[in-house]
Amino acid sequence: MENKNIYSAKNLYDYLIKESEKHKYFHHYTTLPVLKCIFKNRTFKMRRGNSTNLDDWHEWKAKGVECDWERTYISCFSYGDYENIGMWGLYGGLPTNQAVRLSLPKEAMNFVYRLNQELSNSELSNKKCNVYKDENKIHSFYYNDIESVYISDVFYAKDKGNQTFKSKRINFKKSDETIIKDIRDFLKKKELTGCVKNYAWHFENEVRIIIKFKNMQFDKKGNCLDCVYIEFPEDILNLFHIMTGPNFDKYLDLETIVGKNYINSQFNDLVHFKFENISQKINSEEANQ
Repeated sequence: MENKNIYSAKNLYDYLIKESEKHKYFHHYTTLPVLKCIFKNRTFKMRRGNSTNLDDWHEWKAKGVECDWERTYISCFSYGDYENIGMWGLYGGLPTNQAVRLSLPKEAMNFVYRLNQELSNSELSNKKCNVYKDENKIHSFYYNDIESVYISDVFYAKDKGNQTFKSKRINFKKSDETIIKDIRDFLKKKELTGCVKNYAWHFENEVRIIIKFKNMQFDKKGNCLDCVYIEFPEDILNLFHIMTGPNFDKYLDLETIVGKNYINSQFNDLVHFKFENISQKINSEEANQ
C-alpha cells in the first residue's frame, strides 16, 4: 500500500483539494422534486455546516473549528465509477420511487473555480456574485462577503490507529517524523472545517463545494441562515447526466424536465427499498392515535 505523509492541517487541506481535481464525475443523489428545483433555478443548495438538517451532527462538534462552522456552507456530491447503493438508500428520499442521481462531468464544475478566481479581483469586491440568500435568487451576496470557495474531497478519519484514504496509508507526522497516533486534536484545525468526517461515513466517497463567508449570515428575522444557493450557468445543463433510482416510477414527471435523456439504475428489479412501506405504516398508526 502506498504511503502518504501529512505534517500539518494545511498539508492535508491542500492534498484533499488536489484529490478532488482528479474526479471525472461529481454525483448528487437526490429526489425528483429537488431535481426540478435544480433545473428551474439553476442553483445548488448549500447547507450551513452546523445545520441540524445535515446527516452527521457529530461532524461540526468534533472536526474543524466549531465557531467556523457557522459561516461555512457545503453542497455534497460523491465520486466513483459505480452506483452507490448506500447513497441511494440515504439520499433517495421518501418515498424512494422518486430517487434520482444527477452526475456532473468535471468541466461542469468550472463555475466554482471561476468564482474562486473572481474573489481575488478587487474590482469586483463591491459587486454582486452568483451566490444567493434565497432559492429564487432575489437577494445576492457581494464578492466582498465571501472569504473563500473551493472543491474538496472529504477525509474519513479514525480517532486512533492506522489511517487510510483511497487505498493509501496516511501517516500523520510531527516535524521530527514521529507518527501521531491520536489525531483528534490535529483534525480540529481551522483549515479542516468542512473537510473531515468520521470513518463511519467513508462509503459516501464525498466531495464538497465549500463556501466560507467572512462573517455569519442572517435572515430578516435575525436567525443564522440555514442555507444559501450557488448559481451555475445555463449552458452546463446540457452536460448533466441523469440516472433513476432502483424503485423509480415517476417517468412522465421526469421527462417533463429532461426528456428521454436519462438511464435507469443497474439495481432495477434487484433491490427494493421498503422505506416507503414503513413510512406509510407510521403515518397510518399516527392517524389512528
